[in-house]
Amino acid sequence: MTAAVSNLGHPTLIDLAGLENLTTRCIALLAGRGSGKTTSLEAMTEAPCRVLAVDPVGELARRIEHREDVSLVKVPLDWRDRPKLIPRILEALRASARSRVVVVVPPGLYADTGPFVDALCQALLDALESGGLRDVVCLFEECQRYLGQSREGTSYAAIALVEMGRNWSCGVVMATQRPASAHKEALARADTFFVGRLYYPHDLNAVSDLLEAKVPDKVQRARLIQALPDMPTGHFLLSEPAHLPGANTP
Repeated sequence: MTAAVSNLGHPTLIDLAGLENLTTRCIALLAGRGSGKTTSLEAMTEAPCRVLAVDPVGELARRIEHREDVSLVKVPLDWRDRPKLIPRILEALRASARSRVVVVVPPGLYADTGPFVDALCQALLDALESGGLRDVVCLFEECQRYLGQSREGTSYAAIALVEMGRNWSCGVVMATQRPASAHKEALARADTFFVGRLYYPHDLNAVSDLLEAKVPDKVQRARLIQALPDMPTGHFLLSEPAHLPGANTP
């Protein structure tokens, strides 16, 4: 997939499937329903590295479950079966240098999403720190469900991955259609922002706060935020195209 992105009005095309250095990046993908967010994540599952996707909605899984290179793992409703699942996930991730593992958390486990993701991310951190795993990108779809504003249900192991994963060649992509509900400090750690169509004032305000360091001029930043409700599908504002190899200007 090629995404049309813009940095302060300068058009750039980005091949999302061919993004380089995903294992050393921290990306925030902030875009509302129907904006192309999940399609962008789908393209990133073809990155030339190991991919671990957490999908609490199941939409990403439905799009790619037919692919032979994808291992689909559904979290069981019975909590007694879950401890066995995490070693299986890591084993599938280690299977090859281009393993793709999608972890689907059923709607019935909404309250347990944070604790399960926390246990999974802690196991991944342990594997990374011990040297047993490298070259991974974590795709956190609807991250506000386990990287939220409230302490309850927030995965602090996932936050640790955001902060330190790049030290062990583990990149993170945090995707959400509700940036105002996501963990502000975690999103602020992103080195690159893809921002697509958003409507609600509280989400637009949250994005404005996140971009303040990158776009300090208030007038310029306000102009960018005002453009977001009318962004076409598949179009994003990109904070730093010069730092993304593979960018080319049409």
